[in-house]
Amino acid sequence: MAMIAKKASGRLKEYPDICRLMNTAFPQNEQIPMWLLKILAFRKSFNFRAFYEDEQFCGILYTAEDEKYIFVFYLAVNDRIRSKGYGTKYSTG
Repeated sequence: MAMIAKKASGRLKEYPDICRLMNTAFPQNEQIPMWLLKILAFRKSFNFRAFYEDEQFCGILYTAEDEKYIFVFYLAVNDRIRSKGYGTKYSTG
C-alpha cells in the first residue's frame, strides 16, 4: 500500500471530511479560517495536502516552505483511523 498526497481543494470528494477534520482536530483559538487557508494555498510557498492510502482519506498537512525551512501549520490524522499506526508508519520511511 502506498501513501499518496493530493492538493486539498473543494474538488476532492473528501473535502467535507477535510473541513470537518480541520474544525475538530485543533482548538478554536488555533484555527485559521478555511477561506484564508484556501487563498494562501494559491501562493507558491504554501501547501495544503490531503493524504490517502489507496482510497482511504488519512489526514492533512498544511505547510509554508522556502529553500531552507518548512513551517508546519497543521498536521492531523483522520480521527476515523487514529490509533492504527499512521503517525509512525510513514514517519521513519
